[in-house]
Amino acid sequence: MNDTALTEFSGYEKMPDSLKKLGLNEGELSKMDKLKWVVTEKIHGANFSFAYENDTLRYAKRREYLDWKDDFFGFQLVVSELEDRMLSLFEHLRTAVSGVRYIVYGELFGGHYPHPEVSAVENVQAVQTGVYYTPDILFYAFDIAIVDESGLKNYMDYETAASYFEQFGISYVKPLFIGKFNEALNFNTRIDSPVPKELGLPDLEHNLIEGVVIKPYNLKDKELLSNRPVIKLKNPEFDEEEKFHKAEKWSLFRISLQKRKVFLLLQKN
Repeated sequence: MNDTALTEFSGYEKMPDSLKKLGLNEGELSKMDKLKWVVTEKIHGANFSFAYENDTLRYAKRREYLDWKDDFFGFQLVVSELEDRMLSLFEHLRTAVSGVRYIVYGELFGGHYPHPEVSAVENVQAVQTGVYYTPDILFYAFDIAIVDESGLKNYMDYETAASYFEQFGISYVKPLFIGKFNEALNFNTRIDSPVPKELGLPDLEHNLIEGVVIKPYNLKDKELLSNRPVIKLKNPEFDEEEKFHKAEKWSLFRISLQKRKVFLLLQKN
């Protein structure tokens, strides 16, 4: 086993927030009109990924791998739930697609749902505030990447990745729109998140999305575009309203420990 390979890290690249920042020339822009595009919700949470290499499953936040005892929004709850399905997906990909490392990128989210009919989940708090999805801590995938022997990382198109997520029972961001590029760019970002409804929860008023992500729906013709262009469009209210930025760092371990100490004190009395 190559231990040095296991220490390498490949985070999710920062997405440009405008067409201009993609840095494409006129020829490349004209090719984009020939593609089908998908718009998905940009989940307001914490970037999280699963990576598989040399028969080893690892998990990471945006900039580094995590150890099991690390404090990061109770990610252990998600890993425990998804580990078997992720391993099945990665083992299948290893036989289907040549590569040395396989990565599923997504978002940890949830932890609070301020609705009178929905009970809180013990020992967890909100990953982020302002957009509410579920009282549980959940994971939605949004990309699959394969790293080859030279270290080059290639992303699957949305259609292919979604088919794998469906096959292996992994929740992922669903399409809000599929169609032409100009229509995708003009998608209305001032809509309520559809995620609570997907999860069977009652609606919340004014539960606006953070924004959207626009990417090719299917990009199997590498001669058309060699690099996958991805753009994020923010809801204008997101950066302006304080409610989106009130989340505080919390520890699943510390909350559990505090409750244990309270219980022991009560027992003594």
